[in-house]
Amino acid sequence: MEDNLVQADKIYEIPSEEWQEKGIHFRLGLPPERDNIQEMIMVIGTKEDIPFESKELREWGAGILPSYQDAITSLNRWLLGIPIDKRISEVLTYQIQKK
Repeated sequence: MEDNLVQADKIYEIPSEEWQEKGIHFRLGLPPERDNIQEMIMVIGTKEDIPFESKELREWGAGILPSYQDAITSLNRWLLGIPIDKRISEVLTYQIQKK
């Protein structure tokens, strides 16, 4: 596995410029009935390559989790299997609002 450690005080753009050039973009938007919404992104770093596995992903396929609740449940199950001294995480929140 490639050593891809995150460096302190360095800004990371996700997806990278290279992936954006390949057509990968994150699009933000509001549900029609909302003027604003708060969302979050969770970044998890592990000391070893630990693939994310989920029963729901296997059932639905193609990297799709059927609901927000399934995503949170699957993430928590995966995290519980990683010793605390082998991982670190950060939760970042952001708000989207109508102009």
